[in-house]
Amino acid sequence: MPPSTSVSSTSQGHRELGDSLALTLTSVFNSVAGLLGFLIAAWVMPQEEVGRATEFVSAMQLIGGAAQLNLGIGIMRWLPGAGRKSVRLVFGSLLLIMPLAGLAGLVYGLLVPRVALVAAGQGSFGFGLLLLVLGCAGWGVFVVHDFVMVAAGRPWLAVWRSGTFAVARIGLLAVLGAGLASQGMVLSWVIPVVVAQLGAVLLLGNSGPARTGAATPGRRHFSVGLTAPLIVTQADPYLSVAPYVQVSVGYAGDDAGSWETLRNRDLVPPGEPVSPVMVSILEAARHSGTMSQRQVDVYLRELADTRADAFLDFLTDELHPHLRTRLRVGDTGHGLFGYSYGGLFTLYAWLRGAAPFSTVGAGSPGVIAADSRIFDLLDAAPEPRAGSSVARLHLTVNEVELLGDVPVYRGLGQNVLTVLDRLRHTGRAPDVTAAVLRESHVTGLQASFLDYLKTCRAQQGQTT
Repeated sequence: MPPSTSVSSTSQGHRELGDSLALTLTSVFNSVAGLLGFLIAAWVMPQEEVGRATEFVSAMQLIGGAAQLNLGIGIMRWLPGAGRKSVRLVFGSLLLIMPLAGLAGLVYGLLVPRVALVAAGQGSFGFGLLLLVLGCAGWGVFVVHDFVMVAAGRPWLAVWRSGTFAVARIGLLAVLGAGLASQGMVLSWVIPVVVAQLGAVLLLGNSGPARTGAATPGRRHFSVGLTAPLIVTQADPYLSVAPYVQVSVGYAGDDAGSWETLRNRDLVPPGEPVSPVMVSILEAARHSGTMSQRQVDVYLRELADTRADAFLDFLTDELHPHLRTRLRVGDTGHGLFGYSYGGLFTLYAWLRGAAPFSTVGAGSPGVIAADSRIFDLLDAAPEPRAGSSVARLHLTVNEVELLGDVPVYRGLGQNVLTVLDRLRHTGRAPDVTAAVLRESHVTGLQASFLDYLKTCRAQQGQTT
C-alpha cells in the first residue's frame, strides 16, 4: 500500500485558511437559512404556531448539541493520523452520539409532552415523539459531519451540504408551513436532517480521509522533525537556498509502527541481495533479546520481496500528479532526498533516470551488500547523450561510518566510495558531487539533508 504524505510549507497555512473559510461559510449558511426560515414561517402561519414549532426546534438543537460531547473537535485532532482506523473512529463516534441524542430526546419528550404533541399535529403522540427522537439523533451528528469533512480533507463538501440543507429546509417550509402550521415547520427541519444523515453515512462509508498521515507517529515524524525545520534556510542570506516545498513520505495508521520492516520492502531495489553482515546483526539482536525470532523473520521476509520500483512509480505516477492538483508545482525541476535505506532508494531512482527530479540527494545510501543491485545498474546505465539533461546527484557519507568499528556501517561507507569511484569514470561524472560529513550514521540525517540543500538547491547565480 502506498505510503501517505504530508506537506511542510506555506501551503499548509493556505489549506488551514481554506478549512476555516469553509467552516465559516457553513455557519453563515445555517444562520442565514435560520433567519429566512423564521421570516417565512411568520409570513405563512400564525405567530402562536411559530412559537410552538420554535420550542420543538430549540429542544432538538439543544439535546443534539449536548449529545455531541465535543467529539467534533476530537475527530479533527485524531482523524488525520487514524489511518486504517479512520472509518472505525468516525462511525464509532456517530454510533455513540446518535443513540445518546435519541435517548435524551425520548426522555425529554416524555417529560415535556407538549413538544412531541407539536410535532404530532393531528397525529398521535407516539408519532410526534418519534419525530423528536429522530430529530435529536440526526442533529446530534449533523454538525459533527462538518468536522469530519474538514479532517478528511474535504471541507467544501461541508459547505455544499449545508447549502443544500438550507435550500431543502426553506423549500419544505414554504410548501408545508401554510397547510400544516407548526407541524410543517417541524417537518421542514426533521426531514432534511434525517435525509442528510443517511447521505452522509453513504458518503463517509465510500471515502477515506485524504489527509491520513498528516499527523502520523513513528519514524516518519523523527525524520520530518529533523529535516522540516531546515525550511528556515530559505531566509538565511548566507546560504541562499532556493525556496522549496517539502513533501515527506512515510507510513500511516497501523503501518507507522512497522516502519522499520516496511521500509525494507519499499526502499530497497528489487532483487537486492541480503548481506551476510545484515544477517549476523539480526542474529545477534535475537540472541541478545533486542528482537524476537518473529521480528527477525518479518524483517528478512520484507528484504526478500523488495519493491523500490513500485514505490518509485507511486512517487512519479501518483503522488506527483496529485501534488500538482494541490500545489503550484511544475512538471520538472524537483528534488528527491533520502537517507540510509532512503538514500539507497534515491540512488536507485537516479540510476533509473526518474522524472521529474532534477536533483537527487543520497545520504549514506544503504549499499550494504558487495554484490548490490546498484552496481548492476551502474554497469547498465547508458552514457548521457551530448546536450542531454541529467539529474544532479549529491552523495554524502559520514566520517564515523568510514573510520568506525561497526562492520555494517564501515562496509556501507566503502561501498559508497566504490559507487562514487565508478561514477567518476563515466560520462556522468560532471553531474555527481560528494561530501564526507563529520557525523555518525544516526546523527548524519540532518547534516546530510542540509548539505544537499546547499549543494543542489542554491539560488540561481549563488554559490555556497
